[in-house]
Amino acid sequence: MSSLVHGDLSPQTALILAKGHLSNARGTTDPDLSKVFYCEAQGALSRMGQSTLEAIFNSDRGLNPYLNDETRSISRELDELLNSLKPDTDASTIDGGLPSDDTTIADSQDQPVTVIDTTKIPRHIFTENKRPPTVEFILPGCDERLEDTAQLAYCLGLLQTWRSSPDSILKPATINWLNNLDTNENEDEVERLKTLATDVITTFAFDGKYDTKFITEVVCLAPVLEKPVYRYLLGQLYSGIEQSSTLDSRQVDGLAQVIQRASPDYLEAADLTKTLRMFNDINKLPSKNVYELVLAVSGALDAMADTSVKGLNQEELCELLSEYLKSLKDTSDPYFLYQAAYAHQALRHTPDCETIWQAALKRNGRAAPKHPRAVNVVKAPDLNKFIEQLRIIDSVSLDDTEMSPEEAGNQTLQERLQGGRSFECKQAWYPALRMADALLRDGRFSDFKTLVCGIHCRRDPAFQWGLCQSLKDLAAHPKWDTETRLNAVAFLMEMYRNDEVWGGQADIKQRILNVLNQLASLPETVKQGNVYSRMGSCYKWF
Repeated sequence: MSSLVHGDLSPQTALILAKGHLSNARGTTDPDLSKVFYCEAQGALSRMGQSTLEAIFNSDRGLNPYLNDETRSISRELDELLNSLKPDTDASTIDGGLPSDDTTIADSQDQPVTVIDTTKIPRHIFTENKRPPTVEFILPGCDERLEDTAQLAYCLGLLQTWRSSPDSILKPATINWLNNLDTNENEDEVERLKTLATDVITTFAFDGKYDTKFITEVVCLAPVLEKPVYRYLLGQLYSGIEQSSTLDSRQVDGLAQVIQRASPDYLEAADLTKTLRMFNDINKLPSKNVYELVLAVSGALDAMADTSVKGLNQEELCELLSEYLKSLKDTSDPYFLYQAAYAHQALRHTPDCETIWQAALKRNGRAAPKHPRAVNVVKAPDLNKFIEQLRIIDSVSLDDTEMSPEEAGNQTLQERLQGGRSFECKQAWYPALRMADALLRDGRFSDFKTLVCGIHCRRDPAFQWGLCQSLKDLAAHPKWDTETRLNAVAFLMEMYRNDEVWGGQADIKQRILNVLNQLASLPETVKQGNVYSRMGSCYKWF
């Protein structure tokens, strides 16, 4: 059937096909055949999404508003047709009766098999999982000079991965290089590489200039440092910030990136207290620096949650954070409000045991995307179990005054965060967003669709706000292939126009428009092949 074949349709062609299938569905007396034509019409409309990008790229004026009206008209007629087919079927059973490569079944012998319906998202968006892009360097010979710290970090990262996960997927030449270093006669070369990393850290520490060059040079080494060297680096960063007369956002950003790249047992409870103290002078900072500070500290708190730091007094720390960020809790600026709520949720999810997304998705290749690492062979996460645990969080957090996830989806971001309990207790949107971000980062796009379709908090404006950023990061990533980046944009467009699935909150729609315009204004080097060069008029399509 043509609508199930992945590919683009021009907006005009999609509408013509959809109208034809709709006419056939109404003209037949066979209910089963009517269902098939219904799916064909839906498929034609869904395939308009990605082709619309091409229409935008080739038009300075945007698409004809007539197409919008036609699309809405056909969608209404399809809804009427669906109602006429009830009670025998509904939307999920109609599409569910067709084969779908995106449907994921939990692989578990201890639990009953559960199927998550992924037809809420058009089939042409994120059709398959892909291996994340990596940056490879020339591997040096023994005692050979290295080009830069990025190459050094790559070599040390390979050694760590090889020793902890020998089943890593590596090229034969890389395996030969590692085997050669893993012999007794080449022990000195391994020590030379480690010593070079230590020398870089001590040189910058004595220099005391925590500028952009420092962040670039030192941060990439953080994931591959041995614990004593890492703790020394972290101490120097805290000391530099404490001794500075004015809080420098570059220093805070460098600290946050180093914390985010920590190995699981490298962080301590005292690190979190020191991190929160950076908010002491928050009221003296310009608003831009305040946002950068909260953003950086949120990233550090994410890492604390990921590594399950022991000995935290969570309630005391939450009170401390609330005191520092009380001015942001009542702000009308959605960016500040969301980031303040996110920081609180990150702190609420710093337990003394493994977090639920850690259990579902281990931090394989934990380093951030900027740091190249070998790809490990890791079993896919049990999303069904993860989604069920999110529902438990929802049920535990509800009281007589708290809304259900469905009701929360009808609120604006400001109403949800200021009137809800995101500043008071754990909320499901935070771990859901962390998992979604991890799946996108690791190229598990089919799993990402399964997650989004299965969670109750999908319509929560806080989840959607954060998801916009994750999709923006994917769309702007110059190392991902063009198809993947366009899929990220198509997903954002689907969030904008499909109010039935996503709720249609006005502030989220504005957030999506802002993201699309930001993508359109990216530097040419990031656009990679002029993919987003003419997206400036994309908002006219909506």
